[in-house]
Parts: sequence; structure tokens; C-alpha cells
Amino acid sequence: MFICQWKSSKESSPKLDFYNTLKTEFKPESYLHLIANHQHRESVTRLRISCHNLYIERGRYASPLVPREERHCLYCLTQFGHKHVESELHVLQVCPLYNWCRRNHSPDQLTPHGVSEISSSKNKDVVSLFGKFVHSVLQSNESCVQYYKFDAFGIMLIVKLSKKISTVLQITWLSYKCWKLSYPLIKCG
Repeated sequence: MFICQWKSSKESSPKLDFYNTLKTEFKPESYLHLIANHQHRESVTRLRISCHNLYIERGRYASPLVPREERHCLYCLTQFGHKHVESELHVLQVCPLYNWCRRNHSPDQLTPHGVSEISSSKNKDVVSLFGKFVHSVLQSNESCVQYYKFDAFGIMLIVKLSKKISTVLQITWLSYKCWKLSYPLIKCG
């Protein structure tokens, strides 16, 4: 009875779309025991349950609400003109901003179906590497987020250079559409 309610609840929630691709059975996940590093394990959990800073999640809380299909990756939008939704799979597999994470920490099996296979794998080395990869992606996303505000002079960006240093830059080349997204510009460098 409870398991049927659990399945029904998770499958009817749009917030849990990514989780539903990973979680098919009501049982403890193997990554919880295989990833020894607490921070890496926590990052995988945060990614799985959409408790992260990606725009697919932040757009849910924007005022006004940003429709799911318009929660574009601002990096891909401004750098390449691509309107990809900044989702979990986008940052894990596609976004060029995280290429260095993929080169340094990504398991070879990271394909669309590979994410669910890796997260349910029993291979400690592969799952641990995946945990390190997810942690580096989420940490990069959070530490490189640049918040901006609109004023009479144009778009103002507060560039978060580190946890201790913030700088304000005036950027006028961003379009009104980017401002309307109420979306942090991500650019690590």
C-alpha cells in the first residue's frame, strides 16, 4: 500500500522528473554505501532530489514563475545562442561550462542511460568517481554563479569570485530577455 502511494506521488510530481529516471524501486541505493566521501555522497543525493542551484530548480521559485521550458542555461544562451534548459542532464552531459569536470572526473559510461546505471551500480570505483564528478559540477555551479540586477544604467552583475570577494561589474551587452529570465549568469574562468 505505502509503496504504491510512494510511486504514485513521485511520478505525479514534475519536480521529481530526474529522480524518476533514477529511482524505480523502493530500496536503499547502493551509492549511499559505496561513496565514502560524505560531500560527494551528499552532492549525488542533492542532484537526485533536485536540491541544487541549477535553473531547472531555481526557476520554480522565481517571481513570476519561469516556465520549465524557458529555464535556459544562460551560459549556453549567451555564448552560443542555444536555448537548452539548464537541467541535471544538461550540466552532466552537454554544457561546455562543465567540460573540465567531465574531462577530470567523469566515468566513461556517462551517457543518457548511463547516469541511472552509474548511480545504481555496485562498482565502488565507478560510483565514487561519479560522486566526485557530481560534486565538482555542483560546487562549480554554486561558486561561479553571478547574480545581476537591472537598473537605469543597464544590467549589473555581482560577480562572486570566491566566498570572500565580490565585485560589481556593469554589463550592457546582455539583452532584456536575459534580465527577464531573472537568471544568474554563470561564467567560470
